[in-house]
Amino acid sequence: MKKIIFAIIILAIAINANAQKTSIALGCKKDNSGKIMVQIKFLFPDKVISDKQINIFRKALPTGNWEKITSSPLSKAATNEKFADEDYDNYKSFLNRKPSANAEDENNAQAMAGLYILDNNKFAQYAGCYFEDKSVEEGKTYQYKISDANNGDKELAQSIAIEVKTNYLPILSALTAIQKKQDVQLIWDDQAKYF
Repeated sequence: MKKIIFAIIILAIAINANAQKTSIALGCKKDNSGKIMVQIKFLFPDKVISDKQINIFRKALPTGNWEKITSSPLSKAATNEKFADEDYDNYKSFLNRKPSANAEDENNAQAMAGLYILDNNKFAQYAGCYFEDKSVEEGKTYQYKISDANNGDKELAQSIAIEVKTNYLPILSALTAIQKKQDVQLIWDDQAKYF
């Protein structure tokens, strides 16, 4: 229970810190066949699961041009579809719930959905907040942006650059640890690679 509360607090801080901008998180992984891909997840400042339809663009750095990589816009799944998995049931339950009149309770519910998006690729895919770019080349560096497909592809956010590889762990800068009674508080510089 303490872990869940801690995670909600961290997500709430991240959402509040980025309250005015859409956030994009990137990661690299290999699929079951060993092919490398870039995973793209994003959260919106106004509503964790948005009604927006999203196009994703990519450019190779340092000199590439933006190219659309989604064949059709990403959007949240309808709640009347018949998927037989727990992730869809959780997604459907969140969307079909009655929003709380209490602002704090509603913020907590949105934060929990945000945690599911960050932690669960299937939930994020149902929410229309997840895409796998399987057309990347290992060792190359890319940047991504998302746009509102229903608003003339108006740009919503750009990502940081990511080098496509899976054999490294990113390094945090300015990491400090402060003991507070029985806990240790970790603090690091705000970096776009981390929520």
